[in-house]
Amino acid sequence: MRKKYVAEAKFIRALNYFYAVNLWAQPYKFTPDASHLGVPLVLTASDAPFAPENQVARNTVKEVYDQIIKDLTEAAQDLPVAPETRSINSVGRATQGAAQALLARVYLYMQDYNKALEYANKVIASNKYALNETPEVTFREYTTLESIFSVAHNGGDNPNTNNALGQHYAPEKRADIAISPEYVNLMEATDLRRKNLIVEDDQLFYTRKYTGVQDWAPVLRYSEVLLIKAEALANLASSVSQEALDLVNTVRERSNATPVTATSKAELIEKILTERRIELAFEGHGIFEFLRTGRNIPAHATVNEQPFGSDYVVLPIPFTDIQRNPNLQQNKGY
Repeated sequence: MRKKYVAEAKFIRALNYFYAVNLWAQPYKFTPDASHLGVPLVLTASDAPFAPENQVARNTVKEVYDQIIKDLTEAAQDLPVAPETRSINSVGRATQGAAQALLARVYLYMQDYNKALEYANKVIASNKYALNETPEVTFREYTTLESIFSVAHNGGDNPNTNNALGQHYAPEKRADIAISPEYVNLMEATDLRRKNLIVEDDQLFYTRKYTGVQDWAPVLRYSEVLLIKAEALANLASSVSQEALDLVNTVRERSNATPVTATSKAELIEKILTERRIELAFEGHGIFEFLRTGRNIPAHATVNEQPFGSDYVVLPIPFTDIQRNPNLQQNKGY
């Protein structure tokens, strides 16, 4: 059991560092060797906030990604394989498939398409995962074969009424987050992701992926793995990859969306990125998707479009952290 607990801890550390380095640092390919500032790697635990172990300077983005890969590679060796019958223990806790799926995502962000393909294939070849019959099932039944790893919640948890996804997204609750007509218009009227997972209320659109305080937060889903493989194949091919196109259309056909076609490699990659935007919306990918592919962040609400490379596409280091750790260097522009 000790090996399993250590492996789970490494998975969680890797997952947290993945989000931290993408929120507080420019994307991996911002510099050719990823030598720009990332986040501090604090690998020795200390309860004292001002202990030397916690007063670490920022590592490079490459060093952070190297640690993420190390943690996930080691974790995958000792994590259990997901059982045929899923439960909170095999979706709300890390499995070998979760570590491999996250590795596929990490390598995709690094634009190491061969490794992204390798780990996506490991997940697919395990035969432990499958798409649900329709897209909304994943967000109503939390332990299906499509869910690889999720953060589990119930009605008695905090965040419940404060920060549950359903509270922010649902129009009948706080309705803090409306979604843009531009996003809605990416989908046909017959697309089940539009018919069953979008609602219009008082002339605004809202997602129905999250409707209550008990909703689990999906982190890794099988549809993402299929799209990772598609993107890797598309980038590795010299022309249009039929296999990549078939994978995109597997995801689309599940949602009753018209299959896409492509006459060039560039057009296929664009179709894959659009499909990722449709399929994975409101699941923590948004801004990362634009940054990892060198695109501008679209304008929304009162916020202007932010060009790729802008100082303001990454978060500032909180002043409280700088006070606790004088070795931290603030992000440019703040």
